[in-house]
Amino acid sequence: MKASPSPSTEWNDEQLDSSLRILANPIRRHLLWQLSQENDTVATIDELRDGLLVDSREKLTGDEARIALLHVHLPMLSDAGIVDVDWDRETVRYRSGHRIESLLRTIRATTRHEDSGFPDRNG
Repeated sequence: MKASPSPSTEWNDEQLDSSLRILANPIRRHLLWQLSQENDTVATIDELRDGLLVDSREKLTGDEARIALLHVHLPMLSDAGIVDVDWDRETVRYRSGHRIESLLRTIRATTRHEDSGFPDRNG
């Protein structure tokens, strides 16, 4: 008889769909990877914007990247419980241990970096 997965690793359809929607976007994959690799789990919105401008395959201006972070990507990550955003201080705290991390690692390990939205693996 096959053992059931533990509740901490079990995904319901809504959780899986939400996680896949989040990871479907290369900017969000980049943000999650950038945040998960920081020694300090807090980054400023400007630091995240600068990381996108340097590493992302998306060709955005600084203003476009900031607007996308503020109005699309950070609210989505916050609603999913992956980050906490302090809008007044313009800081983002990554909540490590979220179940999406396993999907993120799998995507990073199985895709070419130029096609994935991740920074170069050597960088």
